Amino acid sequence: MRGRYKIIFLVTALIAAIAVFIIYGAFEKYFNDVYKHNTELSILESKKDFLKFTVENQIIRIEEEIAYQESLFKDLKDELSLILDTLPPANSTELINFCRRYAEKGVHEGVLTFVVWDKKTSKTLYDPEGLIKGKNAAAEIEKAKEMFPVYGIKEFAGSALFYGVKADVIDQKVKKKIAAEIHNSKFPLDSYIWVNEVVNYEGGDDYAIRRVHPNLKETEGMYLSTEMKDIMGARPYLKELEGVKKDGEIFFTYHFKKKTEDRIAEKLTYAKLYKRYNWIIAFGMHQEDMAAYVRRAEEASEGIITKLALVIAGMIAALIFASHAAVVCLENRYHMRMKKELEDAVSIDTTTGALTRRTAEQFLAEELDRFGRGGSETAFIMVDMDNLKTINDTYGHDVGDEILKNTIEALRSQIRYEDKIFRWGGDEFVIACRGLKSESVGFICERWVKVVEESGIDHEGNRISTTVSMGISYFRPDDKDSTDVIARADEALYRAKRGGRNRVELSL
Repeated sequence: MRGRYKIIFLVTALIAAIAVFIIYGAFEKYFNDVYKHNTELSILESKKDFLKFTVENQIIRIEEEIAYQESLFKDLKDELSLILDTLPPANSTELINFCRRYAEKGVHEGVLTFVVWDKKTSKTLYDPEGLIKGKNAAAEIEKAKEMFPVYGIKEFAGSALFYGVKADVIDQKVKKKIAAEIHNSKFPLDSYIWVNEVVNYEGGDDYAIRRVHPNLKETEGMYLSTEMKDIMGARPYLKELEGVKKDGEIFFTYHFKKKTEDRIAEKLTYAKLYKRYNWIIAFGMHQEDMAAYVRRAEEASEGIITKLALVIAGMIAALIFASHAAVVCLENRYHMRMKKELEDAVSIDTTTGALTRRTAEQFLAEELDRFGRGGSETAFIMVDMDNLKTINDTYGHDVGDEILKNTIEALRSQIRYEDKIFRWGGDEFVIACRGLKSESVGFICERWVKVVEESGIDHEGNRISTTVSMGISYFRPDDKDSTDVIARADEALYRAKRGGRNRVELSL
């Protein structure tokens, strides 16, 4: 049996190891490809996030600069208003002279727009930029206000003054400042922001002007065409224009030949339309660095796979250990079962199922020792079948054995679970009932005698039954041997026999 379990163990471990390595070999390339693909996707998404974040930050920077420039010109307007309130001109001539001097004053040159008109007639008195097109200056000023994010109006004795800063003036300053910032910006991996200004959303030749390009400064101001192709034949400007027209933004790639190397490179680009300036603000990153990222990821993956292989080896070792433990467990169970079978063969009578005399002698010795230590008393009942020899002679020993079994079953149906029945020899049995008092034992045994008498078996149309006689005894303090109690029970049994059988006698 042990050899068979070992063979099962070795075969199981071998099959498991082969299965694991087959699965590992079959899926290793698949796992590597999946890991590489997922790594590329992860890197691509990270790049896209960085590109979009950078462009959106640049747009936020434009909005901040617009707000800053407007605040500067509001301060200028407030300064001018304070001067006029403090030293108001006496007439329209003084007012016009003031405007001329202030407009030509250093940093204010070309910044402020002045218009002076007669309050009574609304006739234009001073308009160097030709802002007023009609005869009613006051009405024309109302129409022109929307061109000026910053403006003020002052009225004097006979004339009125409009002064302000056009949106174009603010925008030009913002564009100049932002262009300088983009030129000075530094990004990793030779990346940069560039700006194209759309002049025709229908596309075609001269659809846009290249406004800012840190890597090709000499091309700033040139017109672009949606028909321009990259080195691979694609039309990146057309794709960019269509994307921002549809969604306001787009991710796309294009190819170009590097200035410093004789090879083609690919660039991932994010472009977003800033509608106020008709600017397409774009930011791109080279794709070739992705290979380096993937290689590093593959190296990390190989490390993970190595660890996985070690884990698999550990699992196989654990499987072998578990299989060995299972074999040991099975062997122990087998040995325990065999031991029980051997013990049963020694302790259980094969004919009746009662415990054997050898077991009874061991039990008697243990009970005498327990009694000597003050344990509860145990009733020992010697049982003898009254007419078994006659049944054997009349019907045969097979029927006699059946009567023996039937008698034991009848008695077993009456005793408690913890009580024991031993076959002492032939047709004699000993019943041991721990804790059964001498005051009630006689009554209980008489009931058992009656149960046996009423039981029986059917054989060839005949009802065959038997009776039993019983002798009862208990340990005494002066008992030296465990068989002393059996001797007294045997004496009581024979008194029952001599007294007519099918009865009970007690010997204390």
